[in-house]
Amino acid sequence: MAKPSRFIWCGVHQQRKILESCPKCGHFPCRGLTAGQIARIAESTPLEQTVTRATKRRIAPMYFLVKDDQSLEVYTGTLDELPPEKAAEAVEALECSAYIVQELTWVPAGKEKKVKIAGAGKKALCVLESSDGTLSLTEADPAERIEEGAKLYPVDKRLVRQYVPVKINLESEESSSSKQPVTTRRKSAAKK
Repeated sequence: MAKPSRFIWCGVHQQRKILESCPKCGHFPCRGLTAGQIARIAESTPLEQTVTRATKRRIAPMYFLVKDDQSLEVYTGTLDELPPEKAAEAVEALECSAYIVQELTWVPAGKEKKVKIAGAGKKALCVLESSDGTLSLTEADPAERIEEGAKLYPVDKRLVRQYVPVKINLESEESSSSKQPVTTRRKSAAKK
């Protein structure tokens, strides 16, 4: 079996380059590198994964119900169709209509990859669904890497259970009957 060559053809620079010098290039990792070549580079240079792009994928609106004990439950459908027993348990409802997909790339450890991500540096309220299915409420930045297989749902609306005040007539029936009946202006003018 032949020993793999140290040199590769670089499609970006249109010349032969030493494979170990690829991490120093601003285009690393490029499309010209195979998975085997990246593995060979990783043997000599420590590599780490970083987020290069975070895109929103639209979904049908769904709700996460927050209970009294701060646990989350997924509810699909409208809040008008919410069963009364679930409505009694829920303190608030979080509406989500998208989830964030992160695209990762390999960079040398310690080298910062400059990428432009919409909303980077801004932490927003999100629901994190981990790969084992557990849900948690967190503030997250789309540019920060989340665990593999997890989904990040940014919260569009935060709906709090509303208590409607009930008007109670504090006057007794006796005092209300002693008042003169209210008449319209035309009737009172016609009597005079």
